[in-house]
Amino acid sequence: MKNFASILIAASLIAALTGCADSSSKNQTNPVITAAESDTVTLPSSDSLSEAKADVTDSNVYNKEAVLDAYKSGDASHLNDFNLQILDKLKVWLSDIYQDGMSEEEIVIAAHDYIVTHCLYDTSALSPFHKKVEHTDSPYGVMVSGYGICSGYTSTFQLLMDAIGIECISVSGEALDEEHAWNMVRLDSEWYHVDCTWDDFVPDFEARMPFHMYLLVDDSTMEVSHIWEHDSAPSASSMDKYYLTQSGLYADNVDDLNRLVSEAKRSGQQHAEIVMPKNADFDFPTSQDAHAYAVWNIDMGEYNVNVYYLTEDVLNLPM
Repeated sequence: MKNFASILIAASLIAALTGCADSSSKNQTNPVITAAESDTVTLPSSDSLSEAKADVTDSNVYNKEAVLDAYKSGDASHLNDFNLQILDKLKVWLSDIYQDGMSEEEIVIAAHDYIVTHCLYDTSALSPFHKKVEHTDSPYGVMVSGYGICSGYTSTFQLLMDAIGIECISVSGEALDEEHAWNMVRLDSEWYHVDCTWDDFVPDFEARMPFHMYLLVDDSTMEVSHIWEHDSAPSASSMDKYYLTQSGLYADNVDDLNRLVSEAKRSGQQHAEIVMPKNADFDFPTSQDAHAYAVWNIDMGEYNVNVYYLTEDVLNLPM
């Protein structure tokens, strides 16, 4: 068996490369929704966006307004084949993501998980020796081809939120000294950051379940690893809806850690994401029922998130 310390170091270094980078193969499973059941929303009616009747018949360029107009009006006659394929996938994805009575928070979580589960990061974008996948900066790459870069993840999440009617913006900035993009959503009058790309880090392996470290976080959490012009985006000061803490995934002591990791193993999870106090002295579980193959520690500012790998897949990571 590979040395635990070397696995820990490799996992940290490789995962850190996911600024606008890398991913591998996974099964396409439906998202699991675990948010509160308040403030339910209904899918928008087929009202037409008259200003979106742009002619997009000439080139393979993504036109969000035209796709949204076709979705809401039911008239796709003005779309070329490129945008028509995006529209067809949008209908399928929304049918899989949305269920009557879902709250806005549940929809955001489901959309995040669906993107992370169904899209792979286009690692060819980083290499001059591999044939690049086309249009990975748009929903075409993510939804039709199954590959994306950060702008593809971001524009796809934006399209889903706009189609359903949840207030959302796209943010451009930097991460790991590279250009990067992610989203912000408004829930119950508060803004939160959502970074689907950084929750789909590399290396990947078959049937990997989604991660949620950057799902509904505040400005101070994002500032640890992300840079953006704050004047160009709304302020996000709340962690009330942070996915991990809302899901009860917080360990204040080693007994909590043992319990949470054991529960994750019994439920068939491949990994356990657990929020930890800063400088906690109980990083690794002590119970046999909570055995983990490796742990990845992520600095999130005022707290840490530890990811515990519970299956032998982690042993196949490139070292």
